Amino acid sequence: MRGGLQKVIAYLDRENLWQRIDDVYSVAELTIPLPKWAKARRFVFIRQDLEPVTGQLYIQHPDFYKYQAIVTNIPAEDMPTIEVWRFYNQRGTCELWIEELKDGFAVEEASQHTFLRNEAYMLVKAIAYNLLLWFKEVTLPEAIKRYQAETIRHKILCIPGNIVGNGRYRHIRLAANKWLGMVVNAIKTNLEKFLYVVVEKLYPLRC
Repeated sequence: MRGGLQKVIAYLDRENLWQRIDDVYSVAELTIPLPKWAKARRFVFIRQDLEPVTGQLYIQHPDFYKYQAIVTNIPAEDMPTIEVWRFYNQRGTCELWIEELKDGFAVEEASQHTFLRNEAYMLVKAIAYNLLLWFKEVTLPEAIKRYQAETIRHKILCIPGNIVGNGRYRHIRLAANKWLGMVVNAIKTNLEKFLYVVVEKLYPLRC
């Protein structure tokens, strides 16, 4: 994502040349030459919608996106734009894992002052990442299993609410959210099924 490609993406945004795939992703395609290249090459651009970031000192524009660029020698007649994106993402899943580790767990940061502390901190992040993978695979509905850590935090885990009630009967009241209610109910159901399977394996029924 060098400066030249960022200008191309600005052009795609300005001219509204994106093709919407679903509620999150859009794609676009151009054949362009970069500086010092002997010929133009086919570029496929992917735009991912992200949650807007807001805060007391900072309000970001609601149209907040993350971009990916793929350069390929596969002709357009052999593979459409969407299929190019899917094909390369299947081959490059390691990059997606690294990206999630960076965005969701700050794995690139070494904030401790000694090697051993940083090593221990890295192991904690690795354990947290594996626990998240288990959480997604076992409990989340199929439609959102591919959500990354940052999205899961914003939409499912870090939900604002009010502490209400008096004395010993205080509880948290959340804002009405049908989608979140559906997800929480699905998590409960999937977790109950998982625990039932675990118990059945540990303590098989005997006649």
